[in-house]
Amino acid sequence: MFDNLRRLWRYNLRIVLGQTYWLLVIPIAVSQLVLFWHMAMAVTFKPVTAARTAELLAPALGAFLCAYVLGPEYQLTGEITFCKPFAVHRLLLLRLFSVWLFVGLLLATMFAGYYFGLGPFPVGITILAAVPSVLFLSLLSLTVATLFRSPGAGLAVAGAYWALDLLGGAGFHPLLTLHGWAERLADKNFSEWWKTSKLCLLGLSLLLYFINGRLMTRPQVPRRRWRTAAKTIGATLVLGLYLYTGAAYKIVVGLREEQTNPLQAWLWYRTQFSMYGPLPVPYLFGPAFGHYIGERPSLSAVLSGTTLSILRTPAAASHLALVAERYPHSLWADNALFELGRCYEYQVDTVTPPEETGALDIYRRLASNYPDSPFSPLALERFARLAAQKGRWKEVEWAHKLFQTHYSSHPEAWTAAELLVNEYRRRGEKKPKWHQRALQIAQRTVRVTSWKRRARALSLLGDLLLEAGQREAARQRYREALQAAEAALQRFQEESFTGSPREFLERRGELASVRREMRQKLAELK
Repeated sequence: MFDNLRRLWRYNLRIVLGQTYWLLVIPIAVSQLVLFWHMAMAVTFKPVTAARTAELLAPALGAFLCAYVLGPEYQLTGEITFCKPFAVHRLLLLRLFSVWLFVGLLLATMFAGYYFGLGPFPVGITILAAVPSVLFLSLLSLTVATLFRSPGAGLAVAGAYWALDLLGGAGFHPLLTLHGWAERLADKNFSEWWKTSKLCLLGLSLLLYFINGRLMTRPQVPRRRWRTAAKTIGATLVLGLYLYTGAAYKIVVGLREEQTNPLQAWLWYRTQFSMYGPLPVPYLFGPAFGHYIGERPSLSAVLSGTTLSILRTPAAASHLALVAERYPHSLWADNALFELGRCYEYQVDTVTPPEETGALDIYRRLASNYPDSPFSPLALERFARLAAQKGRWKEVEWAHKLFQTHYSSHPEAWTAAELLVNEYRRRGEKKPKWHQRALQIAQRTVRVTSWKRRARALSLLGDLLLEAGQREAARQRYREALQAAEAALQRFQEESFTGSPREFLERRGELASVRREMRQKLAELK
């Protein structure tokens, strides 16, 4: 038994490594060139460098070898697979194990050079992270090669997958990336799912192993153009499914992003989908989403931070207007309207619409037609500001009433209330009834405003009471405002802020300013 097993091992190793010397020369040469290159660039060596080598180079070498692992069976008749002394799956496992053993030796050589020549890094977790990637890409290459009975086909498909993953990584598909651990070390987007990604790769590897076993037992049929075309289309559809499922995951994350940080939603979508370049991936989810994304900025523009000037252009505004007009019931219509209003408001380049289609009307339309949208309070707040700048106080009152009806506890509701209170205070200098009206609005706002703006609301109410001669009531409100500001600052320290860093700094600076003013006013009222 052991003699037969030894002969079988020798036979399979001879087939795998004895077809051509290039199967040995190329992997060894590539691994050593990468090792020498990193040693020459020792200054830039980091643990992420070793992780990328393990999760990208090792799978590529495994795919190269596995594409040729059944070369004799492809070249000879298919019936040879029925003449093997062992079961098909056992034969396949022996062939694969010989390839993976060779790749493991190359990787061990490189890791020894890294660890002792360049610096320590987490060897154990890096090796464990590389195993699923090696298994998956190797078996993908082998399965396609067996399907087409051509090593070149397997190498081409595996190479395409490897190139896409090298370019986009977790940005292309967070759950099927080869170098998830390296992305995590580099703190890239979606890298928090790297463990789930490894489990998915292991599951797909097992599936590909059994598929390849079934393909081996089928005798080779005569080549026909239609069969080759069908297999090519199938392989292309698999790569398309890879892109589609990765983009679908981004949309799911983006819908959650809209709820927590709506101001950055459009920029987030366009930044994430810019990674696909000219590929029409957004249109896979319908024309509404394709026009919503519009002309995507290049990846270099995204990385350089110049996307804002690229995003708000006449072309972008036309795409957003098309979504709002043609697809009003889509998931993206409310965000498209909000961003269209911002384009009109900022008057970027030649985006100068007539008054009847300006930002005010866009924001009013969004707040009226999409009351449950996370963008409606933001649009209503901007509507109130613009209306106040134009002196259209009836429209500011309309915005304030809508806030009281639908978004009374929303932080942006404070803007319309503050604008009205200050305007009524100015009018109250001549007619006291306006001051009384301002006081009523301020009192009502204090009761419903969110904790983020409560200190400001109490401060304004204290000012109104002081102007009305109610010093003790004003002092009490100032104390409450000081307590609210300190509580909000403490809450900002303890809780994770979901908005942008700029918004966080603005809110914290505003609260610190209110706290300082309240201390000063309380000292003056003693």
